[in-house]
Amino acid sequence: MPDFVVEDGTVVDDASSYISIDDADDYLSIKPNSTALADVAEATRENYLMWATRLLDQRAFFQGVKTDEDSTLRWPRQGVIDKDGNLVASDEIPQGIKDATVEIAYHLYSQSVDPSAPPSTSAAASGIKKIVAAEVSIEYQDAANLVSNNNLFPGGINRLLSPYGSIVGAGSGFGLIRRV
Repeated sequence: MPDFVVEDGTVVDDASSYISIDDADDYLSIKPNSTALADVAEATRENYLMWATRLLDQRAFFQGVKTDEDSTLRWPRQGVIDKDGNLVASDEIPQGIKDATVEIAYHLYSQSVDPSAPPSTSAAASGIKKIVAAEVSIEYQDAANLVSNNNLFPGGINRLLSPYGSIVGAGSGFGLIRRV
């Protein structure tokens, strides 16, 4: 397992998270009903933040380009415009990316989702356990067995990521990506 190393915008070697434990705890301290994640062992919180960072890097479409092609993560980036139309510094991890990381980590923890399970478009991923064509019978999977983009990401995640990018099919729908 990788070490918990926070990217601070300077292209940190082997970075594995966009946000520190302290900053994540601060973010969660004002979120209602979020004490559950704050009360677990630090190593567990680190794992969830690393998973959330990995999911963002794997599933999000971001504007701009990586500042350093050899960086472990997809941020920092250059050519990114914020919601006020200002250029994001190429040595900065925007607060929206950090906030999205915490929200995804919290969502995965609170929903007991295993982010390592691959999403699928098969009948099993849609919840359908069995289809009988002759009598048109559909039996659904237990909700706990389902893994899809919609339960990997909390609703509204694209609002946090906007305008930096979006996760197609996550939460509340599609976001716009501006090209520079």
